[in-house]
Amino acid sequence: MHKNVFVALLPLLGGCYLHHTLGSTDGDGGALDSSLPPTIADAAGPVPTCPLTERCTVADGSDIRAIAVDDERVYWVEHGTFDALGNHRGDGRLRVAPVEGGPATTILEGLAGPVDVRLTSTHVFIGLASATREDGTRGAVTARVAREGGSLEHLTNEPLRRCGTCFASDGDLAVWVDDVAIRVQGAADATPRSIREGARRAVTALALDGDDALVLTAVRGGEERSVLRIALDDGETMPIATLPLTGGEDTLALVDDELWIEEGAGRTETFLSRKPIDGGAWARAVALPNGERIARIVTADRRIAISLRRPGRGLPIAVHAATPGDATLRTIVDGLSPEFAGAGTWNVPFDANAELVLWVVDDGSAIVRAPW
Repeated sequence: MHKNVFVALLPLLGGCYLHHTLGSTDGDGGALDSSLPPTIADAAGPVPTCPLTERCTVADGSDIRAIAVDDERVYWVEHGTFDALGNHRGDGRLRVAPVEGGPATTILEGLAGPVDVRLTSTHVFIGLASATREDGTRGAVTARVAREGGSLEHLTNEPLRRCGTCFASDGDLAVWVDDVAIRVQGAADATPRSIREGARRAVTALALDGDDALVLTAVRGGEERSVLRIALDDGETMPIATLPLTGGEDTLALVDDELWIEEGAGRTETFLSRKPIDGGAWARAVALPNGERIARIVTADRRIAISLRRPGRGLPIAVHAATPGDATLRTIVDGLSPEFAGAGTWNVPFDANAELVLWVVDDGSAIVRAPW
């Protein structure tokens, strides 16, 4: 990860169906309304691909709750449905499609309420809300499956924490935070191991730095909030930074040896702030509009993507962009529909790779991509 950051703030767009050509694009990168772009994949199979330099609809789905992206593919989970008594029917799915366009493939079906998906180089990690556990009870489960498919492995009876940055990976190694501990698992490990117990409310975000996890601690007993370096092999812990008193609770990124957080300066001012990991002071890099707060942060090759929400409202509201040094953000897309709140998702489902940012439209029916 690197220092020169391009910031894009991603929301949902207006609803659509993928078997039509939808909306229009702005060729010079200006702000767009909530109309959707042309489709590049449909149920009939491959169609001519849309250039990666253009905004396009990649795939369709039903009640898409989360997506995860690598250099070539986008993975997503479809939540499924409930019966008249409110019991999940176990009809959720894990699917994948090329980011350039083409038909989608179902990796797993019969999933019990999938709500989150994350990637390592070898596995897809899934958060299930209504799974049957080994003891016969039903509830949240973290599971994984090999990228090429196969049997679903139940890992813990704890949900993947659905905060802004609670899962990180490096090659085949996964590191995540749940309500019990910070977990570490490689491809060959049958079960995850814990490197820090009591993570509930104590750790609100994490990032990876070589063989260490960098974690953001929550407020406890009036103590100053800090960033800790925790060794992945033995859990040895060392504080490396103290946050400003107005530092955000669930935003942490590492880009080219700089830490990035949200910082607030009152009810109407918030910033994306940064500091060198090896010392120095926090500096406000980009002002966020109207006191809006960061909902989630994603890093990809010298870039940071973040979704925003208004204070007092959980919904992200717009797509913005800026480069470090800019005092304001450039709006890319606005017009988020409040209807998406009914889907129960925690945030705009979005992710990014080195070239593209992908997100889900506000009725959960399609995935859209755009160049950085």
